Amino acid sequence: MKIYLAIATLLILGACSNEVTKDTSTEKTNAVEESSVNETTEDIEEAPESEIKTNLKVETLSDIADYFELNGHMAEIFSEKFAGQIGAKAGVGIEIDGDVMEVYEFDLSNPDSLERLNTINESGTLLSNEAISNGNFVMIGYESHPDFERIIEIFKSFNGGTQN
Repeated sequence: MKIYLAIATLLILGACSNEVTKDTSTEKTNAVEESSVNETTEDIEEAPESEIKTNLKVETLSDIADYFELNGHMAEIFSEKFAGQIGAKAGVGIEIDGDVMEVYEFDLSNPDSLERLNTINESGTLLSNEAISNGNFVMIGYESHPDFERIIEIFKSFNGGTQN
């Protein structure tokens, strides 16, 4: 009888020992998986920004939205602006990744429009906002975008980067 009791005790202890081993191995597996996920996330965050795709010629305001989309940003023109009041040929409100900006097109063959564009380039402002230009296009309102430096880089890169 004592032998049966001893065997039963050993079996119970063995079963408990296996459960502890199973829990420990599961914890180790979870720790390794978490470590792998953290390393992968860190690698993604540290990855360099992709090169700007420049294979789209920008000739119109709607081309600018397409150019931002080509370079990985959600962009949509949602309204026309009163461009004549600032000496521009046309203007639009454009939403890029949920942030609202304005882009204006100036007529380089019109002396008044060209003079206004030159003034904007010299002062770096339009309508009391910081302004950047590329050729005959000017953008304002970009500084509120969380990645405004990338927005500037993309805007300045189209058509060979003819910014002033």
